Amino acid sequence: MDFQHIIERSQAIWEKYHQLERQNHQTEWSVIEDALAFLSDAGLVGRLTMSQQERWVSNKDVTPELKHKLAECIWWLAVLSKRMDIDLKQSMETFLSGMEQRLGNTKQQAVGFCIFETIPPLFVIKSSPTYSPPVLLFFL
Repeated sequence: MDFQHIIERSQAIWEKYHQLERQNHQTEWSVIEDALAFLSDAGLVGRLTMSQQERWVSNKDVTPELKHKLAECIWWLAVLSKRMDIDLKQSMETFLSGMEQRLGNTKQQAVGFCIFETIPPLFVIKSSPTYSPPVLLFFL
């Protein structure tokens, strides 16, 4: 499925949701309410992932619900980006290119990750001679 097609279909569904919101609540959800709904669904992805990975007790196969919530989160991101006048396709291209460039760094000692060049790295991966797996150091 083409990324642009996903965005367009998401927009059409979102417009139908707004009709229901007006019908049931007399007003449409704000961008903030949409963002909170997205966060709620993203939280459910976390819980369903724990269940699917057998780290949270569940008496059923949660895979169908997890698939639905993952897709719903993508839908929410398409909706939110449109509502905030952010070109999601371009944002993804910029993000992926930046990550590929950063992770293509071959330095063994330290690799920093930074969203914007003016902000210090969020974490550094360091190799240790006494401990073979890399150590992840967070800077907050």
